[in-house]
Amino acid sequence: MELIEDYCHWCEERLTRTPALAIWIDDEGTSICLFHPANFDARNMKATGEQAYHQTIEQVHDVIIADHYRHKAMRNREPLHAVEDNVVVQLPKNAQRTSVKAQQNAMIRAGSLRKEVYDFYIQRDSDGATDEEAQAALGIDGNTMRPTRVSLVRDGYIIDSGRLRKNKNGHDCIVWVNKLTTGVLF
Repeated sequence: MELIEDYCHWCEERLTRTPALAIWIDDEGTSICLFHPANFDARNMKATGEQAYHQTIEQVHDVIIADHYRHKAMRNREPLHAVEDNVVVQLPKNAQRTSVKAQQNAMIRAGSLRKEVYDFYIQRDSDGATDEEAQAALGIDGNTMRPTRVSLVRDGYIIDSGRLRKNKNGHDCIVWVNKLTTGVLF
């Protein structure tokens, strides 16, 4: 298995990763960078309690460029990410290590999952689907389907139809639809 090597822009640690992984690992086997601005505030020399991964200089540049385009998209009321982008839901500060690991694993195939869920809602047209219906139709676990749908909602591709349908337990659930089927512009 081929290893790719680089250095962290923030802590200057030597990093390695395999082509299949989206994250960098330092020599101590951790992906969390203690000197990343999200983790460590250099102004007051204290840890912030956040968690952020090691980043190479290229990744830092990509973040700066993406931030520029994000602000531009927000000004123009356009979606923030393409449907095929590897986007995962942000974890809370106190996320368990198992959740962090699951997020790292999900990042690898998030773009293809987003596309699959998006295409499903296009096929459903204005009828839409609840999360439970989408999970059953796509054969995707709820812990994977819901965060994927949430990322598409945040980017404006899928919206709340304003309708409710009962799930198998008789509870009301939101019917989600593809924004294109509603005639609403971004």
